Amino acid sequence: MTHHYPVSLLERAKQRNLPLDTLIAEALLVDILNRQYRPGEWIREQDVADRFGVSRSPVREALRQVGRFGFVVVRPWRGAQVIELSIAETHHIFDLLEVVYGVTARQGAAYLTAQDCDTLEAILAPAFLATQGGAREAAIDASFNFGRYIAKLGPSRAGYDLLVQIGRLALWQNKLLMAESIDYFEPAVGILRALLLSLRAGDAQAAETLARASVAFGRKAILEKISAMSTAAAPETFSASRTN
Repeated sequence: MTHHYPVSLLERAKQRNLPLDTLIAEALLVDILNRQYRPGEWIREQDVADRFGVSRSPVREALRQVGRFGFVVVRPWRGAQVIELSIAETHHIFDLLEVVYGVTARQGAAYLTAQDCDTLEAILAPAFLATQGGAREAAIDASFNFGRYIAKLGPSRAGYDLLVQIGRLALWQNKLLMAESIDYFEPAVGILRALLLSLRAGDAQAAETLARASVAFGRKAILEKISAMSTAAAPETFSASRTN
């Protein structure tokens, strides 16, 4: 059978020299990060195939890719299920992120230029605005982009890839749980302000300490949210049906 793919999807694949499954995986990741799919919700192969006008074969591979990023569990012949938030998994994510972000910040203090730090300040602008009533979800994105920019300029491509992969999972949890928590942003942004100052000063030890503190602060807030929700619902996890 001949399948007719959308011209726009094919054009993007050609322009970026990427296979269709990678583009579909990217789209699904964006959907998950933007809460189009909630914890515990199913992503059906046929639904995604219909959406993009493709066969199920590239969709199946795309779901495997999203699974390797840690966001879904692939169920053969059924599709994939978005992971549910758990206390144990949150500890694992933030344990790894604290180490990687700390190393990234320590290295950044040595190689970031004054111009790089100006760029970082601009990246954090939405986070600064959130403390004055600005869009808080944009502030969460800004915090992630802040760390990603430091890692992108760093000496290790593997370090950058690892920070992005783990950071996306932390970003997702922040969007799910902390976007409406007004009291969360002022102290969180305060730590990032201090981190930026340490990077400008080239203080590697302070930069690592503050990067770790930023992750630890986020971990504590998220675990408190999960604990409260799991107490009200079911032990250890909550799903889409409990958050709508």
